[in-house]
Amino acid sequence: MKKIALVSHTADLHGAERMLINLALLLQNNGSFSPVLLIPGEGELIELARKLHIDCVIVPKSPWYIFGKTTYYFSDVNLAAESLRRVFVNLMVDVVIINTLTSIAPMLAAIQINLPALVWLHGVIDSSMVGPRDSRFVYWNEDFLLHSACGLIANSHWTADFFTNILSAPKIDIIPNWTEVDPTLTVDEEKYKSRKIVLLGTFEKNKGHILLLEAAKILKQRGVSFEIDLYGGGPDRQHIEHLCKEYDINEQVYFKGVTSDIRSAYSNAAVVVSASFVESFGMTLIEAMANRTAVISTRSGGPQEIVRDGETGYLVERSDSRQLADRLEEVISDPDLARQMGDNGYQVVCDKYSSAQALKAFSGILLEMPKTNHYSQGAIDFVACFTWLGENYPQVTYSQSPLPDHVNLNIAKSSPIELKGYFNPLKRQLIYSVIVSQDDLNGIVFNLYPFIFPPNAETQVEITTMDGETLRKVKLIVDETKTPSQINFTKICNVNNSTLLLKLQLPRDYGNERMVWVKQWMILTMASFLKRKLGRTVLNISLL
Repeated sequence: MKKIALVSHTADLHGAERMLINLALLLQNNGSFSPVLLIPGEGELIELARKLHIDCVIVPKSPWYIFGKTTYYFSDVNLAAESLRRVFVNLMVDVVIINTLTSIAPMLAAIQINLPALVWLHGVIDSSMVGPRDSRFVYWNEDFLLHSACGLIANSHWTADFFTNILSAPKIDIIPNWTEVDPTLTVDEEKYKSRKIVLLGTFEKNKGHILLLEAAKILKQRGVSFEIDLYGGGPDRQHIEHLCKEYDINEQVYFKGVTSDIRSAYSNAAVVVSASFVESFGMTLIEAMANRTAVISTRSGGPQEIVRDGETGYLVERSDSRQLADRLEEVISDPDLARQMGDNGYQVVCDKYSSAQALKAFSGILLEMPKTNHYSQGAIDFVACFTWLGENYPQVTYSQSPLPDHVNLNIAKSSPIELKGYFNPLKRQLIYSVIVSQDDLNGIVFNLYPFIFPPNAETQVEITTMDGETLRKVKLIVDETKTPSQINFTKICNVNNSTLLLKLQLPRDYGNERMVWVKQWMILTMASFLKRKLGRTVLNISLL
């Protein structure tokens, strides 16, 4: 029986955490797996897990790289990784599933003990949601997670396409979210005559509450009878309440708060709405369909894969409140149409979004996980650099991440290796040199791993050896879609005490901050590589 650690980044209970609970229940009821939830503290998530008799362990909170405000990023992440590593070993975990792209600590811990780790992709965070500086920091962390994981699982093709196209992620398995379906479900016909519209979601701008209120304003102006139930909490609730008064629809809109009784929310609804601007899946849609309820959704990503336009409900444009009002009026004014769409949706959920199909998909991936050799040398080098930074620069802050401007590596053995790097902004080039002897480099091959380069960029690497006036050059194109390009030092450096120059040509549209990060990681990766291969005394790294 395989022990599966399900790692949550939060103790709160939202959509991704509900799916983690669903997965634990799914695996728990299968004789091949023994799931355990790792949760950072007390909260709604662990309360629900205990109520459902799911094995769970409280672990220290791992610093987030998204919306994160941790004071000392490298040292705090390393401490969290150390704690998780001990937990993995003590629980005799076989496979780790990291829920969402939020923290790299679980991946660091897994790589350090060669434990296979999967990343479950639930959604995307656009740069408009986190700000330009945080967006670049997110990119750097997510690149590591996506290209180090033993497997990636996404809840929709839309989510997978985003990470493939934007961050050049490798192969991603698609396992749609699922919900329990009652095969004996019957509904009261009066529900389709209720003219009730339901939206479940956090009160924040992306969820589109304002779009629904604008449509409701139009319906009232037309003299259409309706009522709206809004379920959820969040920072924008007061603003939404104010708009209800401004639009003169406060008598039609009811604020129901947060609920754990999802079925009751759908039981009297004629139609359920998802008005999001970006939605990676659309959990409320399949839950509504499982309760024989018609659905209307914006074309916001994942919902296009769920809603069959005109059959199980309707799809509308994200900013078109009039189109939304038209479709709402059609459904709530025609009980027969609402019932037919509800029945069609129920059948779609049975065919495509059942727990049995999800279990089959997850089981296939987990049972095929190899026991050894999970990680590339690039991922191992990344962890070595990150660990070293946490130990030697514990007070580097989030705002300074990913690296300080200057670092000195002191290893402790005999003769020195000098490693210097500098960036020429006029030529947009990174250059660094390593002074070594040919004997030291004999037979060594260094890999250039794609995840430290920008996505979809042709990156030219030029290596020049210098011995007096002698120059030798090798040009490489780093192809991010294939295995790492390799540099064989023996073929290049055949003169004792020669200086090796590596020049990295960066694309013209590559931002200055990101250039610095690439430069720093290239140098540190090379330093870690040479330290491991040569065991030399001093590596002085100057990031100028």
